[in-house]
Amino acid sequence: MADSPYDDLIMDHIRNARNYRVPGDATGKGNGLNPLCGDDMTVYVRVESGVIRDAAFQCSCCGVSMASASIMTERVTGLEIAAAK
Repeated sequence: MADSPYDDLIMDHIRNARNYRVPGDATGKGNGLNPLCGDDMTVYVRVESGVIRDAAFQCSCCGVSMASASIMTERVTGLEIAAAK
């Protein structure tokens, strides 16, 4: 199977997950558990004036879930809540 930019992106986020931490100043958090595979994830946000100023996560999960959360936290940081939804 040939490598693709998608493969490189996912592997980079698995190896070097961004925002994998528990921020001390989070204003909200949510937890999700997938009973089918056992992935357990908590996402943290710091919202100020309706804008996501910081997003982070912690998980006990597979690489694809970790990469997804890493990409998501990068993408939503700086967005208004409505745009992030």
